[in-house]
Amino acid sequence: MALCLPPPIPFLAKTYIQENYDTQGIASKLTFFPPALPPYDGTYCFEKLPNHSNLYTLKIHSLLPPSPSTIFPSPSHLQTLGHIHNSHSLSLTFPTSGPLQNITLLSHGNASDVGTMVYRCERLCEASGGVVVGWDYRGYGESKGETTTEWECYDSIAMIYTFLLSPEFSTLLSPFVKLSDDPRIYLYGQSVGSGPSTWLASRGGTSNVDLCNDGCIGVCRIGCCCNFFCCRAREPLKGEGWKRIVNRSPDGLILHSPFLSGLRVLSPNRFLSCLDIFNNLKRIERVECKVLILHGENDEDVGVEHGRLLSQKCKVSGNHWFIPNRGHNDCMDGNEEEFSRRMTEFYNDSEEGVKESQVMIRDKSRDKTEEISSEDDELGLEEEDEEGNNI
Repeated sequence: MALCLPPPIPFLAKTYIQENYDTQGIASKLTFFPPALPPYDGTYCFEKLPNHSNLYTLKIHSLLPPSPSTIFPSPSHLQTLGHIHNSHSLSLTFPTSGPLQNITLLSHGNASDVGTMVYRCERLCEASGGVVVGWDYRGYGESKGETTTEWECYDSIAMIYTFLLSPEFSTLLSPFVKLSDDPRIYLYGQSVGSGPSTWLASRGGTSNVDLCNDGCIGVCRIGCCCNFFCCRAREPLKGEGWKRIVNRSPDGLILHSPFLSGLRVLSPNRFLSCLDIFNNLKRIERVECKVLILHGENDEDVGVEHGRLLSQKCKVSGNHWFIPNRGHNDCMDGNEEEFSRRMTEFYNDSEEGVKESQVMIRDKSRDKTEEISSEDDELGLEEEDEEGNNI
């Protein structure tokens, strides 16, 4: 009897063998496609900003006459600049007046780069009133290196997350705007960007990594459920992000057209689950911060059922938005005002949630102090004055 499998399965099996049984090779080959705009490598380039050695203007490429490329025209109350951090290109969009109370780290979708996401960053900037930082995966835009892999994405977002919460980032912005001493930080992941964003949120901003039953640390190259292969084929996590990531949980997570996992986009069949990457379905249950999901109901690339199921798994849900008559990349088309309204609502609600958490922590601390004081009284412990006399 012939074994009947969905069309993607034989293709994945063949690719798996061609990539020398390397899960990360398959992820890189099938998942990541940097945008190409002939004759350019991407949709933008950086030009040195006068009097600033590590900041750039963002020049957007265009094939339309009269000019092949133009400086991106940000609104007068916003500014967009570029920066290179550890070979990764970042776009920084921020209001021209401060101090700024929050940071949003945006992980874009496939076949995109920070040049294509500037308009989205501006919308988020207006909604949040803070700085929005887009970043490019390795091999995208001005980011250096070969096309990225899954574990390299984790290392990169960990490194950038740490940078954004460091004094170095505040100093970088200081000539233009003041950043709060203790800013809130949010993660925004679109499509493939939902993978690294959910991964980081599920770790609460710490450097914990997935462990197999035998305690191996790393990303499994074979991906097999069998401990024998798993423990002997794990790729060590060598990047700087793992060494420097701070112990600071994000204050909110926004997922735009997210998927359950990489393989589930191709097929719900779990025959080759060992090849799966970006397992959002497993990780979303470990996310402690508030989550907002927006997804087009007519999405033909990543079905809306992916977003709906993820929304059901969230511990703390925002006002999820499933958009009628919209697909994978056009959720904002004609919905700009509604998008801004919902984002503003999410940021405000998350801010209130942070304040409530701080009050609960203070209340618990006060209750604990009163409890200890009460126990001291029961034990007959009395305060003494400076001369040692009981009061």
